Amino acid sequence: MNKRRLFASAMAACMLLSTMPRTALATDAITTNVSQEQNAGANVTGPAAGGTQDGTGSDINAGGNTEVENPNKLPDAAADAPENYKKAVTWYNNLVDAITPDTVSWKVLAMSVYWYGQAMQTEEITSNDAYKANLDKIKAYYESITELDMSKTTDIADWGVGALTAFTNLKTLNLSGLSAIDDAVFGALIGLPLETLNLSGTSITEIGSLSHTVGNITENKVAKTLTTLDISDTKVTKLESVWGDKDTTAETAAFPALKNLTAKNLQLVSISGLIENIFKTEN
Repeated sequence: MNKRRLFASAMAACMLLSTMPRTALATDAITTNVSQEQNAGANVTGPAAGGTQDGTGSDINAGGNTEVENPNKLPDAAADAPENYKKAVTWYNNLVDAITPDTVSWKVLAMSVYWYGQAMQTEEITSNDAYKANLDKIKAYYESITELDMSKTTDIADWGVGALTAFTNLKTLNLSGLSAIDDAVFGALIGLPLETLNLSGTSITEIGSLSHTVGNITENKVAKTLTTLDISDTKVTKLESVWGDKDTTAETAAFPALKNLTAKNLQLVSISGLIENIFKTEN
């Protein structure tokens, strides 16, 4: 979009706001490209890691099924295997089956991550080389997932988004249309190296918290890597937190790699953040 035309439109909107005090500005469509000095790398959507393990000669597969249909799946655990290990394998295989046709639910996502964590805290399991090798395969699979589309799920209210933290190389995440998602989602996202994030149709009210750190997460990755963000049809009312203040540079901006912002159908109470960005890119 021509920057001077965008500036003129923004100034016209400012005049409208000045004659309509305390009235929200409805944004039928704001789609802008952000030109900044730092840009994130290309999207990565590589195949999931993993491998076939037939379990031959391993005591953990005694009495279990050694035929693995999907190369990422693990053999069924033997009946006498530790309970946490059996559940970790079962829910992990459920996850692999669900992700392949792209119909994964929040329940499968959450249970897989939960039982993996329980198994990793069980000394009987982690001290066994064969068990630990399979847990390492589960971890590698989580790390191989670079894209998740959860927009068609219906059980988000029951399970939450905490399981997303296990997918440490996630680059693309679609949460659009999930009205149960609010500002609490940011705590699960800040540690992920996301490049593309779709939060349209959710119940978030602001975006600044996505650039902060919370709890025991000391490094905010998404703020550094995010290039494309969609916050259309949300409850966001200000854009200042996206751009930072008027003295912000590309190196210190809240989202220094951000290039594309889609913000349709918002009820903005201020467009100062947008105007500040126009002045920065114009100069």
